[in-house]
Amino acid sequence: MQYVPHGAIPDTRGFAPAIVAQELALHLPGYKHVLVSAREGLQARASWNQWPVYRFESSRLYTRVFWKWFRFNPWPLERRLAAIARKVRPDILHVHQLEFDVASFRKWLGWNLPCVVHAHVRTQRPQAIPANAYIAVSGYVRKELVDKGFDPHLVHVIHNGVNPEVFHAADVPQKMALRLALGLPVDRPIIFFFGRKQHVKGYDICLNVIEQLSAEEYRPLMVTIGPLPPGTERELGYAERQLQCDRLIQCGALLDLPARPHAELAQYLAAADMVLLPTRHEPQGMVVLEAMAMGCAVLAGATGGVLESITDDVNGGLLSADAPLEHWVSAVRYWLQNPAHRQRLGAAAAQTVKQQFEWQHAADKLDRLYQTLLKC
Repeated sequence: MQYVPHGAIPDTRGFAPAIVAQELALHLPGYKHVLVSAREGLQARASWNQWPVYRFESSRLYTRVFWKWFRFNPWPLERRLAAIARKVRPDILHVHQLEFDVASFRKWLGWNLPCVVHAHVRTQRPQAIPANAYIAVSGYVRKELVDKGFDPHLVHVIHNGVNPEVFHAADVPQKMALRLALGLPVDRPIIFFFGRKQHVKGYDICLNVIEQLSAEEYRPLMVTIGPLPPGTERELGYAERQLQCDRLIQCGALLDLPARPHAELAQYLAAADMVLLPTRHEPQGMVVLEAMAMGCAVLAGATGGVLESITDDVNGGLLSADAPLEHWVSAVRYWLQNPAHRQRLGAAAAQTVKQQFEWQHAADKLDRLYQTLLKC
């Protein structure tokens, strides 16, 4: 049973834990899957890929009364999940939330169901009652968890993957056709950013880079796709960044778009000349892998799990997010002016993903972990 407490299956907004859960299920055909996720506007109980999907939703009134007024939750997610587990009787529970309360869940359930907790982040400390296994999405996350006190024997590394049927390289005629279909210019270089439009993802760096380059004769276009999560407006410099964004849109240097479905995202990636992802923190970087799979030249922040997929000047480029803006501008300018350099990096990136980061690689590792736990 796969459980994603804060995202919907099938994914509707590019939420990494939901994507990971559904892709792993798709690539483990030997199991009968039951999926549990948030509702997010989808029907209360349905199915996906012929598997049952149970959906949670807390009404605004429930949240206001119990969380905001009384600071008490009489029907916590662990209790609701236990009620479902008693019905379906799974052999193993796979939770995509590091802070999941294993002890509380087992108390409500009534027996010690084997639990696997997928660590998409590394900010939580270990609980008194641990899960049977933890999955870190990178060696970087594993080290952070172990440093926080997690049992190193319980923490396994399984990198996120890429679906090659969706994310694959396009040739030049396909690229131009996609630009026409998407309403993008065919006579200007295009820089692509996708992800959350927040400081931690380096969105401000992207805006500053295109502002510096917008007056140059080849007139590059920055295309940004992704959500603006709640609370972003409280970030330092948010108002100035929005004004900057408006200026860049008005002068034709920026196309700023909301989050897109995965298939459409792949089309935009295929139309790009390069991808700029100057993240300041990244547990692994699924967006990095997806861009690499498309054969894109990716210039990324040298941080966290990104270092486990990109080798500088071999299959992409790396810069510290704290590097002076001039370094980012100079690197992007050089890449745009040297297509052979971009093509070399992009081809090597696609090969790296094919050899190491397709979803079947991750599913095979997970299958071995499941089988080990089921034999215990």
